[in-house]
Amino acid sequence: MTIRSKLLIFALGISLIPISIITTLYYFNARRTVEQQTLSWLTAVAESKKTHTLSFLDSKKGRVVDFSSDGYIRDSLEKICIKETQSDAISDLKRHLKVNKKSLDSQITSIAVLDINGMVVASTTEEWNGMDMSKDDIFMSCVSKDYGESYTGKNYSVGYLDVDCIFISAPLTDKSNNKTIGAIINAYDIDLLDEITTKRAGMGETGEVLLGRKNGDHVIFLTTLKYAPDMPRRMSVPLNSTGAEPMRLALKEQNGTIIALDYRGEEVVAAYQYLPDMDWGLVTKLDKKEVFSPITHLRVFTIIMGCISAIVVIVIALIISKRVTRPIHELVKGTKKIARGDLDFKIPAKSKDEIGLLASSFNEMTSQLGESNKRLEDYAGNLKGMVDEKTKEIEKMLDELRYKNKEMEQIIYVASHDLRSPLLNIQGFSRELQSSLDQMVTILRESDISDEIRAKFTDPLEEDIPDALRFILTSSAKMDKLLSGLLRISRMGRVTLTVKQLDMNKLISEIIESHKYMLNEANVNIPINELPSCKGDDLQINQVFSNLLDNAIKYRNRNKDTKIMISGKNEDGCSVYCVEDNGIGIPEKHKENIFEVFHRLNPADNDVTGDGLGLSIVRRILDRHGGQIRVESEPGKGSKFIVSLPE
Repeated sequence: MTIRSKLLIFALGISLIPISIITTLYYFNARRTVEQQTLSWLTAVAESKKTHTLSFLDSKKGRVVDFSSDGYIRDSLEKICIKETQSDAISDLKRHLKVNKKSLDSQITSIAVLDINGMVVASTTEEWNGMDMSKDDIFMSCVSKDYGESYTGKNYSVGYLDVDCIFISAPLTDKSNNKTIGAIINAYDIDLLDEITTKRAGMGETGEVLLGRKNGDHVIFLTTLKYAPDMPRRMSVPLNSTGAEPMRLALKEQNGTIIALDYRGEEVVAAYQYLPDMDWGLVTKLDKKEVFSPITHLRVFTIIMGCISAIVVIVIALIISKRVTRPIHELVKGTKKIARGDLDFKIPAKSKDEIGLLASSFNEMTSQLGESNKRLEDYAGNLKGMVDEKTKEIEKMLDELRYKNKEMEQIIYVASHDLRSPLLNIQGFSRELQSSLDQMVTILRESDISDEIRAKFTDPLEEDIPDALRFILTSSAKMDKLLSGLLRISRMGRVTLTVKQLDMNKLISEIIESHKYMLNEANVNIPINELPSCKGDDLQINQVFSNLLDNAIKYRNRNKDTKIMISGKNEDGCSVYCVEDNGIGIPEKHKENIFEVFHRLNPADNDVTGDGLGLSIVRRILDRHGGQIRVESEPGKGSKFIVSLPE
């Protein structure tokens, strides 16, 4: 980035950042103020609508209670219960309800009188007569009330009334003993609630008041919806949907405010209230777009002013930066020539300000660079010669080391191979001597010789010579095992690896099968988790895990049940395997040396046979495969060998 660009950025920063911060703070403060004012206003409207609704319902409840205290209605119901006077009493009661009661309240849709069994005995609506309402909530809840109380039921559509109704009931009681003898029900057209909710004066273009109730896991709106006029009181929304959030909170008996989605999926600012007597919810809402429209205009104005300010600042910054950077450009032109190797070039220092001082200093530095460059060239030439000489020496040493290593492997191979021949002869002669000795002992025991002579030969033949032969056979067996190990090590460097993708589940299963006798003898069952595949020579990788399994069996703790587990996973581009046991463990002092040749954990322990070559062979095989091995162990608790191989 050029200095000119930096000056422009700096100028824009110091001018636009404060403007941006101030306007942003003003915008969000104004937004928060509008939001709070709107929510407070909607809350006030919701409380007003709630009061109005409850007042309306209370007046209708009072009307029903008033009807329930009518002595004529109670007396007529008692007569109807007597069959002899039933017919005349029903006619008189119907006329009384129509003329004297329904006329008192023009908003009543229908009136019905029920006996104690829930049967409609008289009604202002003919279709209602004779209906059984004993199972209806409006009757069952009503008869449990006392005299002077009322019950408001859930609204529902009644076919014979041709409207959606709100039913309000009160018990009819015997005046002598206050015993409930029936009920009176008033039905009101639910459209009456629309007169309350659809008055949206002062609620803007998108304001709306909603009443709703629960119906199972849905919300049913009780009033006509502004944006769904063709579905009055029939619109149902799932309670758990985002479009019912304000109403859901209201029906959870909560009062408050929220910004959420409405039944249209439109984001609104809403206040919600709970109507406890009715178990209804009331919501007042306004579209968020309308609420924040003034803020949107403010945001546009702010952006325009910011752009104008930015343009003015850029013009001023361009003028200033041009004057400041002109001498710097001249300095840059000169430095490019020097950078191309022209160390004799001198930058003209015209001004006496900081730029002029910089040019003078640069010219001085150029002169010093020329001298230093010459010295570096001389030094580089000498250094190259020294490096070449040392490189040749190192290559020569590596060649000698490779030759010596190959020579050593050959010596080990020849020595091990040649030593095994006489060793096998010794073992064979020892076995023949043992056989001859057994024959001599048999002859001695069966021959007819004196006890003195038998006693003279018994100890040498039955004790001394057998002990010597056992020592020879044991020693030769150990030497044979050691020579076999050395032969394996000497052959490793000459074996060509055949690397392929290995199915480790199959390979480990084959190893376990080959160790079946040893595992059964040690009473060990080895669980195998699902193992990842890896790349390697199958014979040599088989040798690795065979040796690790041998070690786990050899160094088991004979005082407790032996457990061996093999697991694996992919990690950092490698296949990592773990052979874990609960054996005797490895002391800390042995951990660093267990992978060395001829190192044994406890050479004095005659119960554990080994040549000290197994783990050394494992590490050599893994080195050739580009793998690794490490051990984690604690004495008395067991060991964990972790093998890493390429995927």
